[in-house]
Amino acid sequence: MSVPIAIRLSLRPGTVYYMADRALTSIKPHYFVVVNSDPLRDEVLLLTVASSQIETVKRRRAKEPESTVVEVSQSTFGDFSKDSIIDCNQVFTKTLQDLCGQWQRKEIIPKNDIPHEILRALQKGVLDSRLVSPSDKEKIKAKSEK
Repeated sequence: MSVPIAIRLSLRPGTVYYMADRALTSIKPHYFVVVNSDPLRDEVLLLTVASSQIETVKRRRAKEPESTVVEVSQSTFGDFSKDSIIDCNQVFTKTLQDLCGQWQRKEIIPKNDIPHEILRALQKGVLDSRLVSPSDKEKIKAKSEK
């Protein structure tokens, strides 16, 4: 499979895509953040998703480590249309091939990369989560611990 040049040039830890995903209960597009340490080398992308339902997410994850939910204000990341929260206890996986297909069908809107300090908090949140599989955590540990 050939990866479009636009993806090869833009896909890195912290890349943000605005897109719909069948794994969500909502058909509306959401902001997804790539959290892999080396997404172009991994066959599967790990994505966290932003939600504007801050209090709902906090209630749902009240028993999980505090570091596993990351609040992001619109003033910190201007591409978000509202203050948001990212639940690092739930990661979405997407193959690079699926991403390329969505890209070619123009179902993805690339956004600015999330600030580095927020990316680090997201990666820490995924690593601290008791709900994320060890194999998914390995996609972050590979580089972030070096």
